[in-house]
Amino acid sequence: MLSVRLQSSALARKTPCNSGMTVLELLIGLAILGGVAAVSVPTVQHQQAKAQERRSRSYLQTLTQAQKQHYTLHQSFAQSPESLEISDKSKTAKSYEYSIAASQNGRVVTHKARSRSRNLRNQVSVVSLQGSDQIDSLLCEASEPDNLILGNGQLVGATLICPEGYRSLR
Repeated sequence: MLSVRLQSSALARKTPCNSGMTVLELLIGLAILGGVAAVSVPTVQHQQAKAQERRSRSYLQTLTQAQKQHYTLHQSFAQSPESLEISDKSKTAKSYEYSIAASQNGRVVTHKARSRSRNLRNQVSVVSLQGSDQIDSLLCEASEPDNLILGNGQLVGATLICPEGYRSLR
């Protein structure tokens, strides 16, 4: 019994020659790091996608405000994002492509944000003229990221509705 204790205490002492990690310790450490990376990478990617969607919604709201101002000054809606003279589109242009579609009667305009990535949702903002001077708006987002249809918003009675496959973000 005494000899076993001496051997185990001798093994427990580290000398300068055997002070490094064993291959087994190194493999365990790599496995733990791999597990942490496997869990954190999708989370980081999801958060990046959410941030890009929020930036796009913010830009669509800026387009909506600019559209309202344009109508007040010119008594018509702008037909392109460039004619609204908004300067800071660079942050969202990498993730989304923007366009404007007007209804035939010119009373409803849809700002469209087409995703350049499969994991981002398409978005639209709808602006309409209610009566002679009241302007209403609605922000919509595709229900699923793989919804590639960019429909136009509609004015039904006095209510704005999102395109089919979209949900309101009000």
